[in-house]
Amino acid sequence: MSMRRYSLPCCAMAVIAAMASLAHGAGDTVVRALLGDGTWTRAQLVSIGDGSWTVTGEPSKERVFRESDVIAFIVDRSRGTLDASVDAEAPSPISYGSIEFTNGQRLPGNFRATRDANLWDHRWIGAVPLDLDQVATLRLRGARTPERRADGDSLLLLNGDLLTGFVEKLGEDIEFEPLAPADAADAKPQRRTIAADRIAAIALAKSESTRATALRIWSVDGSLVDATALRFDGKRGWDFDLADPLFAKVRRMRTSEGVPPAANPIAGLLHAEQLVPLASAGKPALAVPAEHYHFGSDRAVRVGATERALLGLAPIEIAGPIVARFQRPALLAGVDGPVIFSCEIALAEPAPRDARVDIGIRLGSGEPTNFTLDSARRRVPVTIRQQDLGHGPGAGELEITVTDGGNGIAGDTVTLERACFLVSPRR
Repeated sequence: MSMRRYSLPCCAMAVIAAMASLAHGAGDTVVRALLGDGTWTRAQLVSIGDGSWTVTGEPSKERVFRESDVIAFIVDRSRGTLDASVDAEAPSPISYGSIEFTNGQRLPGNFRATRDANLWDHRWIGAVPLDLDQVATLRLRGARTPERRADGDSLLLLNGDLLTGFVEKLGEDIEFEPLAPADAADAKPQRRTIAADRIAAIALAKSESTRATALRIWSVDGSLVDATALRFDGKRGWDFDLADPLFAKVRRMRTSEGVPPAANPIAGLLHAEQLVPLASAGKPALAVPAEHYHFGSDRAVRVGATERALLGLAPIEIAGPIVARFQRPALLAGVDGPVIFSCEIALAEPAPRDARVDIGIRLGSGEPTNFTLDSARRRVPVTIRQQDLGHGPGAGELEITVTDGGNGIAGDTVTLERACFLVSPRR
């Protein structure tokens, strides 16, 4: 098979540098941990194991959290202060190739076809056998991947052509049956054979997928895997087992055994069933507040890409004056009981020195929480608890109002960082 090899892109060098920095000094690892009450705490990590997390902060006093109280974490790569922004963007993979499975796991690497099997070569797991029923997307070259469709598979060729139909077989050649044209219902489409080295990416038809409940790890090399038995100590660093039986069968060792720091976590979601990113609610309904004017208000909100964000917590930018109403995310459907909205809201940088913005946040039928951002207070953590989101039209929506703080509209743009809902464990 004539699959070409590529040299490392420039952006990969930054990832290698990050790997090198994580390879030593494990005792200096600083994390931001999201707790069950919706607050984030920044501290130096001492150990993880036996159902507890031990950290130390300022003053140098150790604190112990139950593992059940830690919803998620992000390794602080900035070494910044508590008031600094957290780098929540996932790293670029050290490979042009990437595969995503129907369960949401993602592996950078390279496709390889042999006489007996199709394999995905991964840096630290090994050669993973491929089953088409478990594959969502397969990117062989380039940066583009077609959108998944409900009515068939999509093949993106290197020349930019997009074919739709059904992939019958993977290998050195791809056997593909195109969809019949709508005006030729009686015509039987001709099966095609396409050389794999002509294909940039494949997106298989949408299938029913289940939401992960296992610990999910974002690693330094851009991998996204399910794990069990996460551990950490200042000498050995990070360590975990692979939860997926397919991956675990290929790599039987724990990640601390004979692996470069490519497997080290930079983020982890311990209780996926309890966290719902606000970005999953999609674009909000927008309205201009009374007695205000906003030219181009239909473009006042930008929601980042969840697949590029650690924990799926994509940033959301809101340019005022505007009222943005986010509908109840589908993942919150049927949720009864208390819901917590958590985020950090900040002036979008660069912001004018005299920027002053008024913000109001209301969850469900609760009273709005109001505050002002200015040069002296450029960011603020937000935690809002609502006992019951209710049901029916408009129930459970999140309303965010951004208006002028009294000094003109310049700089009245804010960013919601790590915005999410937290719910009680589902029984």
